[in-house]
Amino acid sequence: MTKNFSSKSVVAIIIVTALIVLALSYLVFSYLPQQKKLNLINDYKKASYEAILCQYSCPLELQKNAQNQTELLPKSDCVKGCSNTLQQKNLSSDVFSADDLKNDNFFSDLLLLVNNCKKQSLNQTSFSINTQEYVDCVSIKIKGLNQNYSYIK
Repeated sequence: MTKNFSSKSVVAIIIVTALIVLALSYLVFSYLPQQKKLNLINDYKKASYEAILCQYSCPLELQKNAQNQTELLPKSDCVKGCSNTLQQKNLSSDVFSADDLKNDNFFSDLLLLVNNCKKQSLNQTSFSINTQEYVDCVSIKIKGLNQNYSYIK
């Protein structure tokens, strides 16, 4: 017993099949690569956030600066360790452009809070920065970024 399909039902099946193929093509060739790229960008931002937070959490020690003056600076071994941890994650920014990183205000917000902390810790008389106050300010405020950017939680 064979079933005869009318030409209308065959056309409908062909149209539905074509729509399904188009939807799957979009998913495979456009949406998934965009999501993968977005995930790489967010992983890069999270790793950058963690490295910066690590560096601003390093203990301070007295060191001589370029002008041969003694000042409080983060321990160099700690800062190197933070940088090495970032490098070990093997994340490359070659996969995306600088514009891709601007898909939200993460880096702008980060720069703004660092600059605000710098202004806050500036001694208006000597025009020198209180390093301890500056580092503490950035360390505390940078942790607040995770409320605005879910990918760094």
